[in-house]
Amino acid sequence: MHGFFFHRWGVRVVSYLVLARKWRPQSFADLVGQEHVARTLANAIDQDRVAHAYLFAGPRGVGKTTSARILSMCLNCEKGPTAKPCGKCEVCVDIQSGRSLDVIEIDGASNRGIDEIRDLRESVRYMASSGKRKVYIIDEVHMLTTEAFNALLKTLEEPPAHVVFVFATTRATKVPATILSRTIRFEFRRITTEDIVKRLQTVLNGEGMKADRKALHLVARAADGGMRDALSLLEQVRSYGGDKLEAAQVEEALGLVDEELLFAVSNAARDADIPGVMDAIQALVDNGGDPGDFLLALEEHFRHLLVGRVSKDPGRLIESTNETIERYKEEAKAFDPDDLVRMLSLLGEGGRDLRNSPRPRLVLEMLLLRLVRMESTVSIGKLLHQLERAGASSPASAGASSPASAGASSDTNFSPEKPGAPAASPAPKAGRARGAKDAAGPVAKPVKKTKPKPGPEETVSDAPQAERLLATPAEPKREIATPVPQPEPAAPAPKGRAKAPAGQAKKDAIDGRWPDFLGHLSTDNPMIASLLHGSIAHERSGDIVEILFPRDQMFQKDQVFDPANVSILEKVFESFFARKVNFKGKIGEHVGDANHLRKEKLKQDPRIDRILDMLD
Repeated sequence: MHGFFFHRWGVRVVSYLVLARKWRPQSFADLVGQEHVARTLANAIDQDRVAHAYLFAGPRGVGKTTSARILSMCLNCEKGPTAKPCGKCEVCVDIQSGRSLDVIEIDGASNRGIDEIRDLRESVRYMASSGKRKVYIIDEVHMLTTEAFNALLKTLEEPPAHVVFVFATTRATKVPATILSRTIRFEFRRITTEDIVKRLQTVLNGEGMKADRKALHLVARAADGGMRDALSLLEQVRSYGGDKLEAAQVEEALGLVDEELLFAVSNAARDADIPGVMDAIQALVDNGGDPGDFLLALEEHFRHLLVGRVSKDPGRLIESTNETIERYKEEAKAFDPDDLVRMLSLLGEGGRDLRNSPRPRLVLEMLLLRLVRMESTVSIGKLLHQLERAGASSPASAGASSPASAGASSDTNFSPEKPGAPAASPAPKAGRARGAKDAAGPVAKPVKKTKPKPGPEETVSDAPQAERLLATPAEPKREIATPVPQPEPAAPAPKGRAKAPAGQAKKDAIDGRWPDFLGHLSTDNPMIASLLHGSIAHERSGDIVEILFPRDQMFQKDQVFDPANVSILEKVFESFFARKVNFKGKIGEHVGDANHLRKEKLKQDPRIDRILDMLD
C-alpha cells in the first residue's frame, strides 16, 4: 500500500506501508492463534459484561495491542457496542489509523513515572469525545515504577463508568499482585508454526506472491511464534528474492543454517566420520555462519532425531514439512535413544563453553569431535541379559561334557562352582553404527593352557574381554590322584509340597528378573521401557502381574497403561517369560525404598564390579 504526501519544500514523498501494518487484524475473526481470547471478549461484549480493566500477557508479536484496538472499535463503533465492528464508520477509521482522541495508547517504558500517572488520573474524568467509551492502552505496563503503580490503584479500584483500561505486558510476573487482582487476565499464546504458515499463505495470495511450502515453514520457524515477526521476516525475504520465494533464498536472506549441513553432522556422528564433520564445519565457516547459531540449530536437529526415534507421532512434535518429518524418522533408526540423549546433553554443555570462548570455531570443532567419537550406550542390565542369553545358547552351558553341570540353572555362566567351563561369546552390543568398529568391543587374545595328562581335555576360550572378566578364574592345578568333589544329591521333596516351591520360584523369576526384562524391552520399545524406569513388579494370583510405580510417577503409570502400550507390553513379556499374564498398575508407598535396596544389592554383586572394571 502506497500513500502520497507533500513535504514542506514541495517534494512528493511516497509512503510505503509494511506488511505487518497492512495486514494487521481489524476484527476478532482475523486474530490468529488466540481464539480463546477472541471468543471470551466477543461474548462479554454481546452480553454487556465488559470489565473495567484487562491485562493482556504473552510473548511479543502475538496480538496483545492489536486485540486492545479491536476491543476499542467494538465498544465505540457507531453500530455498537458489537463484537463485529463495521470498520467503515468514522470512529472505526480513526481508531485504525491511530487518530482517535478516545483511544489513548501509552508506552509504559517511556511514561513510567508518577507524574504521567497523575496526568492520566486527571484525564479519566472527562467523557469520550466522539465514541461511547475512553480506552487507555498501556503497553509494557511492567515497566512502570512502584510509585506509579500505587498511584494507579485507586483509579483501578473505582474507575469511571465510561473508562476501560487495557494493560499489555510480556512479563506478567513483574506486575504487582495488587494490580493483577483488579484486572481480568488473558494469556496470549505463541502462535503455532502451522497457523503462521496459513496466515502467510493468505498474505502471499493477497500480495500476488508465490512461495514453496518449505520456504514458508522456514519463515514461520524463524518467527518463533510471533505473527508480527513472521510478517517482518517475509518483508525482508521479499526484498531479497522478489515475489517468488524458495527455501534457499529464505536461508540466505535470514542467515539460517542449511538443513543439509545439519544432516551431514548427524551422519558423521552415526558413522564416526571425523573428516566428514570437519568438512561440515569448514562449509559453515565458508558461508559466513555463526558457530553459536549453528550449535543451537544442531541441538534442535538432534532433538528432532530423538523425537523421530521414540515418538509414535513425530508430526505433532516436529514443526516442519511432511517430507522433512519422514526424513527424520528414517535417519533416526540408525541411532539408539540413549545415545541421542547423551549427544543432546553434550551439545547443551558445549553451548556454555562456546558463548564464553574467544575462539568459538575451535570450541565447536572439539565439541563435534567428542560427539563423533562418543561410544554407544549399553546399560548394565542389558549387558547382563545379553551375556545370560549367550550363556544359555552355549553348548558348554548345557552341561553335557561334565557331570557336575547337570541340573545347573540358566545363569551357569556366572556360577563360581564351574571353573572349567569355557566362557561363551556375548551377543553384539546394541547401539548406533560405527563403521568398521566392532560393536561388541575389543576381543581378548586366546590363552594357551597346559592340560594334565590323565585329566579331561581343556578347551581354549576366545571369549571377549567382558565375559572373561565375568568368568570365575580357573582353579590352580590339582594332584592327579585327587578327584573333584561332587555335591551330594538333594533329597527329593515330598509330593505334597512339590507345587508350592514351584509357584514361589515362578514369582521370584518375575520379581527378580524384572530389570532384565526392562533391558530386553528397551531394545523393542525404548519409550515404554523409559516409562517403566523405577518401577518394580510382583506376581499376584491368577497370572496377574502388578506393576508398582513410585508416588511421583503417576504420569508414567497412566502412559504405560494406555491400551496400545499394554498390548505391546504383554507381547514382549510373553516372548521373554514364555507365558501370558495380565498387568495391573498401582502407585506404591515404598517403591522408591525398594528400588534403593535393590540398587544397594546390585552394588554388592561381584559381577557388577567386574563389568564396571571392564568399562573403566
